[in-house]
Amino acid sequence: MLLLSPKEALLNYLCLIFLASYTAVVHADQWYITGNVSQNIMYDDNVFLTKDNPDGAIGYKLTPVINLGYQTERYNLASNLSYGLQRYLEIKKLDYNLQKYALMGEYNFTKRLTVGANTDYDISDSRQSSASILEDFSATSVRETQSASTFIDYKLTPLDNLKTSALYSKSSTQSETKITQVINKKFDLVWGHDWTERYSTKVTGFYSIYNADLTDSNTIGTNFFINYLWSETWEVFATTGGQVTESAKLSAGFLFDTGVKYQSQQLSTGISVARSLLPSNEGKLSEVDSLDFNLQYQFTYKLAASFSSSYKTTNSSGNETQSSSKKEFFNLQANINYQINPEWSVSASHQYRLQQQELIDSGGSNLFTFSLNYNWQGLQGLI
Repeated sequence: MLLLSPKEALLNYLCLIFLASYTAVVHADQWYITGNVSQNIMYDDNVFLTKDNPDGAIGYKLTPVINLGYQTERYNLASNLSYGLQRYLEIKKLDYNLQKYALMGEYNFTKRLTVGANTDYDISDSRQSSASILEDFSATSVRETQSASTFIDYKLTPLDNLKTSALYSKSSTQSETKITQVINKKFDLVWGHDWTERYSTKVTGFYSIYNADLTDSNTIGTNFFINYLWSETWEVFATTGGQVTESAKLSAGFLFDTGVKYQSQQLSTGISVARSLLPSNEGKLSEVDSLDFNLQYQFTYKLAASFSSSYKTTNSSGNETQSSSKKEFFNLQANINYQINPEWSVSASHQYRLQQQELIDSGGSNLFTFSLNYNWQGLQGLI
């Protein structure tokens, strides 16, 4: 059973937006409202990434977004609402009403102390998540997520910063055959120090509690982050750390994320390698190794192109055997965008995806997308 009906979720967040609007009207000169509408026409020649008898389909996605905000020297309040849809002509089980509602706030008590909180509600196609390597493309599922987080940021000295945060999230993934619920709680403590204008470090300690239908685990760990600006265009970063997880059995892991970035007026690019711990929609914790590359080039003020590639491998953490759960995922994407004017833009992209899993035959897919985007400049000041 889903956590909330779409109507109930929409009403809850409209109440939050009303409260934000009431506050903003009192100081109308700080008020703004903007929006954008994205329309995508898609063709995927192998929607379910199967090796034999691939299913090709034409799809349409509409994503309207409204943004509201209010800001002063003391505090910042922002919200966004989106209620869109995804439709496929030949595969009706992929038709979803996509939703996202979010409310964010920050308050500066002093020049040193800032407190903030965020909450959001989201309904999405689980196969479009950032952890897509862990998803089962041969099945269809919709994910409903509620989350809330808070943070306290304190500047100890001009060079030292201390930040603590807490996150609670609850998600329900409904497929054709079952429903999986996942609850995640996480606590972080971060100390950062700026050694020079170019060199900074951070030390993080974290503790997470993960509860799912197939996995219950407690994880404690620490990370050390280094960032160095080699020059005005080159940047080097590295994160390394470890974590200990208590689940069906006690296990330890080594986590890292290191890479290099380059950015100029026209060209930006970067490459990184990482190992992270991610949950799937079935409630399994997995250790993911990844290699990522991206490139963006601004040909003119209006014309830009980008390219990205990613290779990921994963093994389930806990009492699953590696041979039965190892996956590989390869993603290659090219995009070109043209800004017609400040409001309108068009883009076209091609994405190739390949997912392989031991003992399971799977294939690759080519996804072609044409997008038309409208960016409403909105209203601000007195309304």
